[in-house]
Amino acid sequence: SASTLGLHDGHVWETLQQLVTSQPTMSVHLVHPCLAAFLLGDLDFFDLRGLGLGLLSPQVHASQVACIFAARGHWALIWATRHHRHYVWSYHDGIFDHIRDEAHQLAMKLTGLFGGDTMDFHISHLLRQRSPTTCGTVALFHVCFRLGLCGLPSDEMILGLHEHLLAS
Repeated sequence: SASTLGLHDGHVWETLQQLVTSQPTMSVHLVHPCLAAFLLGDLDFFDLRGLGLGLLSPQVHASQVACIFAARGHWALIWATRHHRHYVWSYHDGIFDHIRDEAHQLAMKLTGLFGGDTMDFHISHLLRQRSPTTCGTVALFHVCFRLGLCGLPSDEMILGLHEHLLAS
C-alpha cells in the first residue's frame, strides 16, 4: 500500500526511471505518479508545480507508456502500446482488479491528454501480491517484466527489493 510501510512516489519514480534507462532498446514515456494522482482528482494542480514542464508534457513520441499510480492507498501499473493515435492499455495489479475502475479512468484521461483518438483496455495480472505493503514493489516488477528485464519474481525477491527500496 502507499502507506508508511509501503513505497512513496519518490521510490516509485526513481526506480521506474532506472528500469527504463536500463533498457535503451525500448522507447517508453513515463507518467509521473503525481500527474496520475492529479488526473484521478487526488492532487491539486498547485501540487504539480515542482515537477517541471517536461514531466507534464502531453507529447508522446515513444511507442510505450508506463504509469504506476496510487488509488485508495494501493499502487498498480497501467502500460500502453501506442499505435499512432490508438492506445492499447494493460492493467497490472498484484491484488487482482482492486483499483480497476481508477485504472480505466486514468487510461481514458491519459489517452485524451496524449492526443489519442481511441483506446482498448485489457486486464493482465501477471503477479500476485502476497504481502500487504508490497504493492508498489509488485508494480515495479510488472514494469521490469514488461521491459523484458526479468521473469516473474519469487515472493522472496519481491520482499528483498521492497526492503532495499525502503532502506534507500
